[in-house]
Amino acid sequence: LGAARCGEPGAVAAVERALGRDAEAVRNSAAGALRFLPEEDALRLAQVAMSDRSGIVRFGGARGLGVVRPDRASPLARAALFDDDPAVRLTAAGVLLAAGDVRGLRALVVEIESTSPERRAVAIAIAGECGHPALVGAVRRLVRDRDERVRNAALEALARWRHGEGLLEALEGATDEATLLAAAGAILDAVVAPAALERAIEALENRANRRPWDARIRLQSARIWSKLGRPGEALRAAQAGLLAEPWDDAAWEVAEAAQRGG
Repeated sequence: LGAARCGEPGAVAAVERALGRDAEAVRNSAAGALRFLPEEDALRLAQVAMSDRSGIVRFGGARGLGVVRPDRASPLARAALFDDDPAVRLTAAGVLLAAGDVRGLRALVVEIESTSPERRAVAIAIAGECGHPALVGAVRRLVRDRDERVRNAALEALARWRHGEGLLEALEGATDEATLLAAAGAILDAVVAPAALERAIEALENRANRRPWDARIRLQSARIWSKLGRPGEALRAAQAGLLAEPWDDAAWEVAEAAQRGG
């Protein structure tokens, strides 16, 4: 892996030899090195890795297709949609989506609707990287998923897409504090319109009025006020957070930042 990453002479031959070793860890390391190889070699050795008996090695092979032009990687990726390992199928779906192949979209939707929270979360993460508009509706629905990992993955995808309306819907409809705070954090990470930030603050402060002892809600409000360039309101919200939890280091940091901004 180190030789391939550094582009050293003989790296391709070393990776090819390693893919034939008995030890799964060695084959896995070799599969992980594929993405650092020239395209022609990566394609040839990805085919070897994706025929391996180990799912984790096949996954590495599928990831190696990322350095191959989509039109050349598609045949291998289409075959991998039938792999026994969901991680391999998901990676292949991402390769096909990058190539504009609708079969990748269908495969990803199947995984997003899986009964397994782990598979749903990974599928959403890949959807977030692809940014296909047909996936927005499915991802927006999953901000209300019963599993926190899935909800957070959906929020991260919406933030990556800068989908302000979807993030606000998640924030305003949050029924638990963890989702509320995660949605507010995603809005902070996304580049959204000032009007959306103001709606986020309104939702946070409405919840804070019902939970005056909860500093975290007020601190998220303070951070969004700061993003809006309103240091006075940011300081007011941060001070309210300090009153609720005067020993909280994060509250002091937010308050001091707001004070400097003012």
